Amino acid sequence: MSWYKVKLSAEEVASGKHQNLQDEFDILFLANGGPQDAAMFSDRLSNSELEVYFSPGARRLAKALIAKYSGVPCENPSGKKPALLVGHANAAGKLF
Repeated sequence: MSWYKVKLSAEEVASGKHQNLQDEFDILFLANGGPQDAAMFSDRLSNSELEVYFSPGARRLAKALIAKYSGVPCENPSGKKPALLVGHANAAGKLF
């Protein structure tokens, strides 16, 4: 399974779309018992854009949500050191 990412423009970030995405994923994460292999991360780009990453386990939970926000497959983002948004505190250590 691969990682997925959603790229949000500066305008989308300013309008709060990233928060909507995080809130919707958080609901799915909690409703599914908070699986250890499911996490959502983010990386802010220099031009105020935001990339949001979903672990392979997160994709299993949120396939429709990722599609709704035009998510695409991507490489494991470990080299970027993204910030954990939703998941267990040790998610980065386990998933990267």
